[in-house]
Amino acid sequence: TTALFNVEKQALTFNLFAGIIRIVFFLLYIWGISFMKDVRRLFEYHGAEHKTVFGFEDRVVLSPENLKPYTTFHPRCGTSFLAIVMVISLLFFAIVDTIIIWTTGHISLTIRLAVHLPLIPVVGGISYEALKASAKNLDNPLVRLGIAPGLWLQHITTKEPDAQQLEVAIVALKSALGEEYASELADDPIIRSEVVPVTA
Repeated sequence: TTALFNVEKQALTFNLFAGIIRIVFFLLYIWGISFMKDVRRLFEYHGAEHKTVFGFEDRVVLSPENLKPYTTFHPRCGTSFLAIVMVISLLFFAIVDTIIIWTTGHISLTIRLAVHLPLIPVVGGISYEALKASAKNLDNPLVRLGIAPGLWLQHITTKEPDAQQLEVAIVALKSALGEEYASELADDPIIRSEVVPVTA
């Protein structure tokens, strides 16, 4: 309860502490399931998806041979999005609770739930825009520092795929784009002899 953890007097400290605990449990959970055979295979397909997206963005001919040199760490990954959400929600709700206490003089679990739940989409929106903005400014050292935790987390959530998994990812991308668009891309590719992907 809020009384047990003295939230009314130390809202900022409580939210920071609770947020760190959530992040630690999330990391332990992801790390733990990564040892499961089926989950590891899922993470290999995740890596194949990233390599395929990199290849598509570079306009190379989509084939396992051309995609193999790419990294599995993509700056706009959903894993990176989750990392941003956790950090922003930690800071955002710490500030929100502090403002509530300053304006009303107290806070309770009911008030926290009533205020926090409607603001979850706001946190998601801020996180999404932050992810998009970071992807457009990868040359900025501060941006690269900011996205580093998300890229580091992908060491767990992505694994190196095999050729068959890359083929599946290629078919999935073409199906998502539509055959007509995929054919136009294949007819006018930009073949790159060198790839310089983003790394963690």
